[in-house]
Amino acid sequence: MITRYALQGNRVTIAMAVILCLLGIVLYQDFPSQEEPEINVREAVVSAQYPGLPPERVENLIIRQLEDAIRQIPEVKDIRSQASTGYAQINVSLHDHVSDLQPVWQTLRNKVNDAKPKLPQGTSGPHVNDDFGRVAVASIAFIAEGFTLAEMRQAVKRFQDQLTALPGVSRIEMLGNNPERIYLESTTTRLAQYGVPIEKALQVLQQRNVILPAGQIASDKQRLVLETTGNLTRIDEIANIPVRLEDNSIVYLGDLFTVTRGYQEPAGKMAYYNGKQALVLAVSMQSGYNVLSFSERLKQRVNELESTLPWGFEIDYVTFQAKEVKKSIDQVIGSLLQTVVVVLVVVVLFLGIRTGLVAGLLVPLTILVTLVVMFQLGIPLQKVSIAAIIIALGLLVDNGIVVSENYLSRVTAGESALDAAINAGSKLALPLLTASLTTILAFYPLMAGDNPTIEYTRSLGQVITITLLCSWLVALTIIPLLATWVIKPGKKATGNVAEASAMQLRYKQFLQLILHGRTLFMLAMAGLLVLALLAFGLVPKKFMPSNVRQQYMIEVELPAGYAIEETERVSRNVSHWLQNSGENPQISNHITYIGFGGPRFVLSLSPNDPAPHRAFILVNLTDEASQPDEILRAREYLSANFPEARIEVKGFGSGGAEDGTVEFRIKGPDHQRLREASEQLQSVLYKEPGVIDIRQDWDNKVFKIKVQIDQTRAELVGMSTQQISEALDALLNSGEISQFREGDQSIPITVRSDVVERGDAERLGTLYVGLDREGNPVTLAQVANLIAVPTESLQRRYNLEPTITVKAVSKQLTAVQLVEKLQPDIAALNLPAEYSIEYGGEVEASGEAQASLSANIPIAFAAIFLLLLAQFRSFRKVGIIAVTLVFSLIGASFGLLLMQATFGFMAMLGFLSLGGIIINNGILLVEQFDLEMADGKSAYEAIVDGATARLRPILVTTGTSILGLLPLMLGGDELWYGLTVVLASGLLGGTLLTLGVVPVLYSMLFRVKIR
Repeated sequence: MITRYALQGNRVTIAMAVILCLLGIVLYQDFPSQEEPEINVREAVVSAQYPGLPPERVENLIIRQLEDAIRQIPEVKDIRSQASTGYAQINVSLHDHVSDLQPVWQTLRNKVNDAKPKLPQGTSGPHVNDDFGRVAVASIAFIAEGFTLAEMRQAVKRFQDQLTALPGVSRIEMLGNNPERIYLESTTTRLAQYGVPIEKALQVLQQRNVILPAGQIASDKQRLVLETTGNLTRIDEIANIPVRLEDNSIVYLGDLFTVTRGYQEPAGKMAYYNGKQALVLAVSMQSGYNVLSFSERLKQRVNELESTLPWGFEIDYVTFQAKEVKKSIDQVIGSLLQTVVVVLVVVVLFLGIRTGLVAGLLVPLTILVTLVVMFQLGIPLQKVSIAAIIIALGLLVDNGIVVSENYLSRVTAGESALDAAINAGSKLALPLLTASLTTILAFYPLMAGDNPTIEYTRSLGQVITITLLCSWLVALTIIPLLATWVIKPGKKATGNVAEASAMQLRYKQFLQLILHGRTLFMLAMAGLLVLALLAFGLVPKKFMPSNVRQQYMIEVELPAGYAIEETERVSRNVSHWLQNSGENPQISNHITYIGFGGPRFVLSLSPNDPAPHRAFILVNLTDEASQPDEILRAREYLSANFPEARIEVKGFGSGGAEDGTVEFRIKGPDHQRLREASEQLQSVLYKEPGVIDIRQDWDNKVFKIKVQIDQTRAELVGMSTQQISEALDALLNSGEISQFREGDQSIPITVRSDVVERGDAERLGTLYVGLDREGNPVTLAQVANLIAVPTESLQRRYNLEPTITVKAVSKQLTAVQLVEKLQPDIAALNLPAEYSIEYGGEVEASGEAQASLSANIPIAFAAIFLLLLAQFRSFRKVGIIAVTLVFSLIGASFGLLLMQATFGFMAMLGFLSLGGIIINNGILLVEQFDLEMADGKSAYEAIVDGATARLRPILVTTGTSILGLLPLMLGGDELWYGLTVVLASGLLGGTLLTLGVVPVLYSMLFRVKIR
């Protein structure tokens, strides 16, 4: 029906084909593209602050209240909490099936707002950040020697505002800025001299520095707005604010405090580019844009704006996703073009020039139509979607081969060109659709699964589905039409006919031989299958392959409690070594983020949690550098020369973590017992050869000074606990008491003790905390005892239970292998019943992904079974094809072992696609047997002649598929290596076995007499 309409309305058919091809070419010029597929980051961060509150009280008073509210949301899967001094953070993860995130995040906001009244008075927040998964397509570093950070910030802020107007910009975040502060500094002696309570002096400032409406008056026909003066406009105005003393005399704030303008101390977050202090703009792109064209416009706009910066500013790109995208897409596009050429050459060699060209034209036509459909469905070009087209090429060309060959045989037999074309399309429409649907159904688990890893690779199944359906449609419309114009009866190009005939003759002889010894043949195949399964057991397991980039990461971590200034010192020493071109000629540049992990520049990589004792360094390598060699060299040098810090040097994994990373979550009620279990587990890991970077995530304990207020003494001098605490907080914690407004920024005004008093623990007792009943100054030592006690610096919870996570990296084994090897030792730890150890990281992600995939595999194969049963109406014929599917494991297993590939998620996808192709071959063979018997041949003759007739089309399809996969297999991207090895080796072995197993099984199940 489709073919008849296409041929009768050939002008419309050609016009539509031309329009779709031109549209595909035009769309490709600016097709939405990116480096990797988009996935929903189903995670939000809830945070709250209460300065000075110890971790255990943060956990009990803040985190538990918020957890109780959050766990009421049914879409929530995991709750990970951490409590540190004065800070609570809760990472909320949703179930994988949740796709509409915004309503859930709104519910989350509502729940935490409902819980806010239960939190301690004075708690800042809770705040919800649901923008956790935003990826920066570019991060731009600004350095300016001779400029203060405030001056840099002012210039970069103008730059940021102008760049934000660029179409396609989603958000631009400024990083590395240490905000300004205005400090009121004093000493105990100075405050005591005037006898002014600190809170009174601060209250005067707060009441003086206000912006409030003063009303309006009507004057004639106008309405005039009144504005009272009071808002501070100059720094020296702060010192001139009068304060009335108890005796009604006046002093000024400048008498009580030294007013200075500086930066937040301690600094919160800092950035250094190539060792120089920098500000970084992280640019995020709106979805639906082509990252290459957007990045070109971004570069052009940055170049234009660079001239507006003051002289002395320098700009450089720290990360530029377009570079990786272009490299990745160019690599895969190159493989695609090579595959197209290989497929066309193979088809022409096997079928001759005319028939080969007609069948081969199916490839470019299908690709262009596929691009149009992808654009309409919003599927961008990225490494997975492009690779899907490559994988589908060997499959889709079979449709063109079958239709063009069938047409040729019909016109050669005497049918008219029109009738031959119509009959070729109409007779083959259903079998070809069935064959395509079986392959599509094999990918159904990938398209129906709801795991992030499946979501990452989902476009593989989507694009293969689109490509095969487009191929089927083109094969039934354009190919018959082209055949009537190009292929002439009796003009079939013979090409390698002699060789093909000889090959068919040898195959026929081999087939007759195994049919006579069919029992022995099937026993041999069963033995080969057993060997293949044993070989598969030797294949190393690895969830996701490495993501080799010309970059590596360095994580610097000092003991908890260390000041950020010490972290800065160590990090800058590391940076100094990285800058040494003699030691590191392969390093292009590097960026250091101190106190935080910088922007998310790769979707699968989450930035580290902010902490003053941590730093993150991203090192960019030259194109000629070997990333593994550079990582090894940096690891050896830094571990030997920086004993004061734990320094990890690592590359990138496709899932974000470095290869071989294992995680063990130890859960239980008692913190001390958790630490002991953590130490036991770490000792097990230390004994394992090749295991490095062993650590746990609770950090070390730190000392805190407990101010034990003597209530009797405090009452005697007339001071309350609240007064003493507020006085200490004001002097030592630099809390905000007011704001100085300047331009577009509000600079906090804070009060603190001078550097000598606040920097010397031994002088804490001399701090001035207020006046006694007679107006005499009171020091802290008069009302309190100071005791140093150890305390947790960080406490974590996982799904409402205290949890320590132990992590390590194996350089010799995959994560799965390491866990399997350590299971006896872990079981021997003999933890109490209320304690448990769970596997996280790669092992957990692998299990979840495989479970999600496996849940839908029965549905897919049940649908395939019903589809085959509807076509053949025979359980035995369907059983033959099913058994053939099992034997396809032989080639794939030996291929993985011999090619030294790993079995993981991508290889599993290879097995799925392999199953679809092998099923197709089985369908073609069984169908041909039925056609031969319908022509009056005996069952034995039908098997032999049918298999011989289908030999060449099967070999052509298999050959084009295998040769077409080689560019992707050898392209250097490890993501595709395991998948393509499974496909190529499985096709090679599976096809050869299919050509023997299917005829033999058919003869056995249908009790065919062998002559």
